[in-house]
Amino acid sequence: MHTLERKTKPDMIYRTKNIISSLVLAGVILCIPSVISAQTAASFLRISPNARQVGMGEAFTAMANDYNLLRYNVGGLGILRKAKLSTNFHRWIGDTQQGDIEFSFPFFFGVAGFGLTYFSEGSITSLNENFLPTGTTAQSSDLMLSWGLGQQLKVFGNTLSFGAGGKLIRQDLAGFSGTGIGVDVGAVYAFKHISLGATLQNITVSKIKLRDQGELLPETIRGGVALRLPLGEKLKWNIATDVARTRNEDEYRIYTGTELRIDETISLRAGYKFFDSAVAPWSVGFGLIMPMQWLANSSTELDYAFAPIDAFDEFSHRFSFTFTFGAIKPFQMGPGIDIEEITRLKQDLADELLAAQEVRRRVEDVEKRQRSIEEDLARKLERIQQIALTSAGKIEIIPDKEDSTLIHMSLRITFDFDRSSIRKS
Repeated sequence: MHTLERKTKPDMIYRTKNIISSLVLAGVILCIPSVISAQTAASFLRISPNARQVGMGEAFTAMANDYNLLRYNVGGLGILRKAKLSTNFHRWIGDTQQGDIEFSFPFFFGVAGFGLTYFSEGSITSLNENFLPTGTTAQSSDLMLSWGLGQQLKVFGNTLSFGAGGKLIRQDLAGFSGTGIGVDVGAVYAFKHISLGATLQNITVSKIKLRDQGELLPETIRGGVALRLPLGEKLKWNIATDVARTRNEDEYRIYTGTELRIDETISLRAGYKFFDSAVAPWSVGFGLIMPMQWLANSSTELDYAFAPIDAFDEFSHRFSFTFTFGAIKPFQMGPGIDIEEITRLKQDLADELLAAQEVRRRVEDVEKRQRSIEEDLARKLERIQQIALTSAGKIEIIPDKEDSTLIHMSLRITFDFDRSSIRKS
């Protein structure tokens, strides 16, 4: 059995009787006595990097409506209808830090999700048998690859979302390493304004063995209820409560949280934990939702959570970015008119302008030809009038009633009745 102590300052030196046991004390940074007493591995699973969930006191089993649900209830995967990408980061106690990246996407068989989580427990100073620094340090860290698959169906007119997933965990504790495998199953049953959720987490398939003895994952049963209240057209109020119990723990932990979403732009959050040995029982946070049409019409949410760590006189700050692709409609200039329709109308207008210009060009050509014909006729008429003036009456130009000009040509013949020859006039 490993002996673990609480770290009281970020820069404290771990004390033990030999170097090996001193390095194994990397797990002390987790500072979760219930997990320690249960002798479970991968206790970093009790530390969440997700800002939105932490801001709500981690009461998220029944909410389960964003991709970070993999840590809380894999059954919520079936609810998602858009591809999501999420990144999370925070510094915990001293030089410990945690981050992850998660991605989910719907396909023909349901919704699939994948995640990669890293937890660094910082450096450990080794001591000799006299509790003096040896001048060497060691690093300890945890790595988890998780995946899941969810689906939904209608049950009694309401939505039942269910899913299952797995996780591959590798722990490196001061020179000792081990790998374990766990499984999660869960479901969410959603009514109009209320949803119920339940999940079994970290079911051990393969124990993590750091030295000679293998240890179980922190197997947890968790249930919750969430209430979604619309407050007018622009306000939504979410209230959630979870109850959880980990294997070999005596007490149930209770998580409560609330979230107020304002016009799908700003979110305000607060939460509190009861009977939880974690060092940060209460938390607050906020979120900013920003449309990013240039990024695959995504809705981008920046989340922040603040949680005081009273036992270590420190504060924890968590940051998360979540991109929901295809969540916003193309930019609209007015009701019912989007950018695609505007582009089509602009093209139609350009085509009509080209057609009008062509018609105008043709009309100008016709007018030009008509003027040319009229000028030619005027010149010919003038020439005829000159000829008529010198024809001695043989050619006459007579205007008719319709104001057009007729040309009459006549031939005068003078002859005598008593002679057969024609004489000149």
